[in-house]
Amino acid sequence: KAFKQSAGTAALVASFADITFGLGALPVPFLHRRLGVPVTYVLGASVVVLGVFLTSFAVSAEYFICLHGILVSLGLTICYVTQLQILYIYTPQQRRGLCMAFAASGGGAGAAWMGPALSVSFEQLGLHATLRVFASGLAVCLAVLVTTVCLLYRYGRQFKDSPTSESSRTGLVRHNTSLCHWLCDPQFMTLYVAFAIYTFGASAPPAHLPTYVAEQGVSTPLVGTIISVFGIANGLGRIVFPNVGDCLGGEYLRIFGVTVLANGCSVLALPLCRSTASLFSVAGVLGFSFGGRIGVICLVCCQLFGQEQATKSFSLLTTAFTLTSPFGPPFVGLVHDCIGRYDIGFIVVGMLMVVSSILLGWLDIARTRRMKDFQVEDKDIGDETL
Repeated sequence: KAFKQSAGTAALVASFADITFGLGALPVPFLHRRLGVPVTYVLGASVVVLGVFLTSFAVSAEYFICLHGILVSLGLTICYVTQLQILYIYTPQQRRGLCMAFAASGGGAGAAWMGPALSVSFEQLGLHATLRVFASGLAVCLAVLVTTVCLLYRYGRQFKDSPTSESSRTGLVRHNTSLCHWLCDPQFMTLYVAFAIYTFGASAPPAHLPTYVAEQGVSTPLVGTIISVFGIANGLGRIVFPNVGDCLGGEYLRIFGVTVLANGCSVLALPLCRSTASLFSVAGVLGFSFGGRIGVICLVCCQLFGQEQATKSFSLLTTAFTLTSPFGPPFVGLVHDCIGRYDIGFIVVGMLMVVSSILLGWLDIARTRRMKDFQVEDKDIGDETL
């Protein structure tokens, strides 16, 4: 709006941010080893503040896209992955889901009030002044976070996960960290493919939901209310699902499969909505399940690949997000432009998410069987030793 650009051009900021998130996470584990976690966090925070401050001098949309969509997103990615590493180390295995839930809900709560506040500031002060104020406030917040991280690394208590039969026998988890070994690991590749299929479908409904609801004849105030229901349910999902994983003894993969299935079924139900009440209900379920996967996927990496390799596996997994997520919304939009309805597009992406949940279910069943085989082998070895 400030640069008088089309909505398509403005959307490039989000597209560049998605791509930067997927690719920017890859070198973060290397930075952790070379610089240490606290220094890496300082680096990410500095890049965020510098990027926002430089963006305040943007004189064109291209300048804004490069700085905000790439530089700021890169700093946020470094901070996010580093925070995951901190969470893996400084939270007990039995309550890791609870800690992730609070961390994820905090981000959602911040976004809930930050967006309206920035919009009001933009109307009153303009884009450039708003970004300078935002950079100043961000610098203070990140300074507090950096201080907390440094104190935590100096005085905090680290937790070591208890080794399982699976993790002790999987060479990749403990020793092999090269890209080739990850690509040859069937467990990781199954998760990778399932996540890639899911992110293609999951990125589309939130992007088109406001337009779809408006096309159903819903008034503008009610459209905003339905989107608010989606946002509130999203925040609740971030809290509930990781905690359920804790209650099930750390079975986060199973919870992730349930969230993906619920997400897909709710998208498939969107074309069936014929009343405002049904739109409210489906938007709530969609937001609830969509929020659940945000915190759970990080815990799945820790469950499957161990505490030591969790950050590395998550960084590699984000490339699946980069490969598919930017193309989901354009696909649904193209289908809508061709036939004049969202129904077919929503059915396609909903079915893709159901396929993803089936792959995740198969992975969970295979993993459970392998764990039982390891337990039988351990029992046999113990009997022979006696």
